[in-house]
Amino acid sequence: MSVRNVTYDDFDPVIVYSNPADWSTHNPQDNPGWFNATSDVTGSIWHQATYHSTEVAGTKISFNFTGTGLYVYGGSGPEYGNYTLTIDPSIPTPFIYPGQAYSEQNGTDRYLLYGTDGLAYAEHEVVIETQGGRFLLDLVEVGGLEFGAEGFVLLLRHSP
Repeated sequence: MSVRNVTYDDFDPVIVYSNPADWSTHNPQDNPGWFNATSDVTGSIWHQATYHSTEVAGTKISFNFTGTGLYVYGGSGPEYGNYTLTIDPSIPTPFIYPGQAYSEQNGTDRYLLYGTDGLAYAEHEVVIETQGGRFLLDLVEVGGLEFGAEGFVLLLRHSP
């Protein structure tokens, strides 16, 4: 058995954005040579040189995954605001993380919005809701995927 992490870019179909008109982003097809390129090539700190950004309070991001770890990366700076990250919102006692991406200076690298290695190995649902100010999502990394375990099936689902 092998335990791995998987990275999902902000354009991955596993990640669902409420009302896409509230989000701005670069079109990755504008620079097809940047796929899997390093920041030395793209000149961008963002994974795959893309991100999704909004300043509309109440917009949501949702995705499902199976694993024990979750890392969500985005941006930080003086114009960034608060957000709420909820893990497993459908259960009676979901985990709710009140996050803040504000910092006095603009970040020079992607910012860890949330991270944990302490989840039960199970299927999880995640919902991130913006509370005001700017919010930027770059990538999601899922940890603790047990490739090769008996009965292992890699199943990616997204919430409509």
